Amino acid sequence: MGRVYLAHDTKLGRKVALKILPRELLISEKFLQTNATNAASAYAYAKSGQRQKTEEIIGWLKEAEKTRYVLNYWVAIFYAALGDKDAAVNLECGGLTPLFC
Repeated sequence: MGRVYLAHDTKLGRKVALKILPRELLISEKFLQTNATNAASAYAYAKSGQRQKTEEIIGWLKEAEKTRYVLNYWVAIFYAALGDKDAAVNLECGGLTPLFC
C-alpha cells in the first residue's frame, strides 16, 4: 500500500521507518470531513453504550481502509470507550493499518 524507507530520526537519535503512500491512496478533503464526523459520532455512541451504532462506524472505517489509509488509532479509541480494552489493544498489530508494527 506504499513504500517504506529506512530513515534516521534526529530527535530520537535512531532509525525509523518512513511510509510514503501513493497519490491514489491519499485521503480527499471530503473523506477527511466524513471521517471526522463519523469519528465524533462513534465516540459519542461508544460513551453512551450504543455498541451497534459504534460498530457500524467501525465497519465503515474498515471498508474505507481497503482503498484509503485509515489509522487504527480511532478504532482503538472507540473500543476503549465501549469498555472493550482487549479489542483496542489487539488492533496494534492486526485489524486496520498498524501504527507501530
